[in-house]
Amino acid sequence: MESETGIQSDNVFRVEVPINTELQREELTALYKFHYAENEKGARNYLIIGVLATISGFAIVYERDEILNFGHLLLATGCYYVFYPINLFSQIKKIRNNMVETEMNRLERIQKSSPTIIYEFSDKGYYYWDSDFEMNVRWSYFKEYVIEEDRVFIRFVSGALSSFSKDHVGVHNFEKIKEIIQRNVVRAEENPNLEQPKENDILDEGIKN
Repeated sequence: MESETGIQSDNVFRVEVPINTELQREELTALYKFHYAENEKGARNYLIIGVLATISGFAIVYERDEILNFGHLLLATGCYYVFYPINLFSQIKKIRNNMVETEMNRLERIQKSSPTIIYEFSDKGYYYWDSDFEMNVRWSYFKEYVIEEDRVFIRFVSGALSSFSKDHVGVHNFEKIKEIIQRNVVRAEENPNLEQPKENDILDEGIKN
């Protein structure tokens, strides 16, 4: 379900999006999958090392008659590097699912009272609002952005993430938001080591009472 076309006024682009729980779950799942992508990549590398070490260890043990040889060391190492990433994958999935469910519970709760999310983009920065939480940050607080198909991810200097997709904000709004982000935020592969944000980069952030 698309939102209506965003409103442009006084150098501020405003988008109001109705809370759609099914769509929000897809958005959050994609967001946290992206967030843990590097962890999962590292786990896959460990798994490859483990499988290769295990196969090599079996081959050496099979070919030699010694009670103990280098093959046994490879087997032990391989087993560790196989089971460690399997456990890591399980832990990442569990954490990711818990984060999605926590945010979904919050959105389902506020949907009953005020079923709208507001995004605003200006020359100074980015503003987010729902009836439970609001955030207002300068562009200098954004570290980088990544575009993947019909979704753009933006990473804060703190490490936190946000994302926008065509399905969530609508095709026209997505193109406009992407244009604004590209103009104000550094692309990930071009990103140097940035300084930590200054205290006044976060204009306002917090859970509402």
